[in-house]
Amino acid sequence: MIPAAVVPLAAGLWAGGVTGSLPPADKLTVTAAASSGTGVAVASPGGGTLSGRAPVFLRAEVGFIHPQARWLEFSPGIWMEVEGRVGFGIVPRLRALLPGRRFYPYATVSVPVVVAPYSLLGVEAGFGAAFTVHRHLALTLETTATTFFWGSDLMKGSILARFDAGLGVRVPF
Repeated sequence: MIPAAVVPLAAGLWAGGVTGSLPPADKLTVTAAASSGTGVAVASPGGGTLSGRAPVFLRAEVGFIHPQARWLEFSPGIWMEVEGRVGFGIVPRLRALLPGRRFYPYATVSVPVVVAPYSLLGVEAGFGAAFTVHRHLALTLETTATTFFWGSDLMKGSILARFDAGLGVRVPF
């Protein structure tokens, strides 16, 4: 069962979302990125609060930038917890890029969906920066705050929040 709040969001993204009014592009800028990190997880079961270190994660994504909206990148990706219980999910993401040559900051919003072996649905916001070390390579540092509000891995009436930091690489094509 999918929460009702997700339906309008998904419909908007499938119908073109933010870039629906842009003309078709002859060539998109394509990027690939991979990162790993960890952080703190906070849960609210039964009115109390539990916290602990969040499991280590790996994230891989491919980004697409329209030539007439160079500040905005659509980056679908996959996410995997690799410590303790292994979880796997998909993460459609939008990244707003600020211009820069060697250093460029960015902000992200996404809808993480964990699909196996348990289910979770949430929202995520973050910011980061990329440091260009070569024409075809940048190092990234990113922090994110994620709130999971629905799924089989949550106790009734509970939410799960994660505050993560990650290091990675980014390659433009």
